[in-house]
Amino acid sequence: MSHGASLRLLSTDFDGTIHDDFGDPKIPHALQERIAAFQARGGHWVINTGRDMSSLMETLGRARVSIQPDYLILVEREIFERKHDRFLPVEPWNSRCTQDHARLFESAAAELEQQIQSLSARHEATFYADPFSPLCAIAQSNLQMDEIHAELDTFCERHPNMVAVRNDIYVRRPVHAAPRTRPPFDLALQCTGCGANAGPGRGRMDREQDRRQRNPGRPDPPRALNSVRFPPVPCRPCN
Repeated sequence: MSHGASLRLLSTDFDGTIHDDFGDPKIPHALQERIAAFQARGGHWVINTGRDMSSLMETLGRARVSIQPDYLILVEREIFERKHDRFLPVEPWNSRCTQDHARLFESAAAELEQQIQSLSARHEATFYADPFSPLCAIAQSNLQMDEIHAELDTFCERHPNMVAVRNDIYVRRPVHAAPRTRPPFDLALQCTGCGANAGPGRGRMDREQDRRQRNPGRPDPPRALNSVRFPPVPCRPCN
């Protein structure tokens, strides 16, 4: 869009897009200023992430950001709105998502257990369940995750409302591993009917992990943030 006044909603990914876990600052000050100006003109900023609430809040706190999102979309499905410095669930959306996922996973429980046993027998990866998915996987490499992902895609073809969502290198559940420990590559199942950001795909941080492992002495390339373009911020009289 060519005019800042016409933009009303800004939805951003988090890890590897606006947030660099190894950067200083982790979210560039210039970007924070642009988003603050956008919000001051009445725009709404949404963080759309695979993280859960506690993981995202901890990371934002460590980043010492000067801005706050107006909405959160968490674990690719739950929506929260900021009201008086609190993030409150958007209902009945969140409750219906929880119910839809529970019904879907229950309908495939027996076959899913067989799939987990099969994967565990053939791959030296970590498989576990969390509050949002009955099957999550942490692989040791992208090649291994490619194989696991392909098998789960085949499984999901037999269950049209289910999709295998492949996220960045961060494990989403802090009870399993804190994000800053940088575990390799993770994936989880979810319902396609109410997933707010569903869709498998390698994250940029996965590719950065590969690049660092292959070329440990080479400097990091410019962050993805450097290629982000926002509409021009109007001067004060135009606000």
